[in-house]
Amino acid sequence: MRFSTVLAAAVSFTSALAAPVASAKRDLSVSAVLDLVSGLKSTVESDLKAVTAAVNVEAGVSVDVNAVQTTLAHVVSEVQGVVGKVTPVVTGVALPLAEGEIKQVLTLVGEVQDIVGEIKSTVEGVAGSVAGDVLATLQPVLANVLQVVGTLTAPILGLAFSVVGTVTGTATPVVGQLLSTANGLRGLVGGILAPVGGILGGILGATPLGGAL
Repeated sequence: MRFSTVLAAAVSFTSALAAPVASAKRDLSVSAVLDLVSGLKSTVESDLKAVTAAVNVEAGVSVDVNAVQTTLAHVVSEVQGVVGKVTPVVTGVALPLAEGEIKQVLTLVGEVQDIVGEIKSTVEGVAGSVAGDVLATLQPVLANVLQVVGTLTAPILGLAFSVVGTVTGTATPVVGQLLSTANGLRGLVGGILAPVGGILGGILGATPLGGAL
């Protein structure tokens, strides 16, 4: 999913959030999404540490390519699984949210930003550490793990920008923080998925790898 597609998807999720839902379910929904994403963060961080360890081998020791491929494929699968659970919940959230719920959304966006940042850093590390033939072998799974960033962020950004657009009452300070964090996440995703100059383009050979990374 390229960057322009992510923006379109976020707008689509923003529109879908207009549907009303009971307040009790709304409270549960925000908490449930945060719990799912926090669990995903722990899983992804563990997997990415394993990938980094697998490529940081001593001179003369071969990189375990199969282990790297399997672990990154697991990251993709885990993200897709969580997105499948999160998306219907996010589209059922009724707006506007109370200030406490907005703070939960702020935490949620921060968790997603951490996940995306870890993925970006790990892919950059792999691309800069392995030999050219190994990188060519890993290219498909590296591209997949970068593309899944768009899948993960679209519903979360859609929720965040919807919350910002419907705030009422005295929650202005936290909304400002939410807007800033969401824009930061959007910029991070843009640097990964942008067709020109993005890391994904470098991995796929659309731009010079050294320039993208």
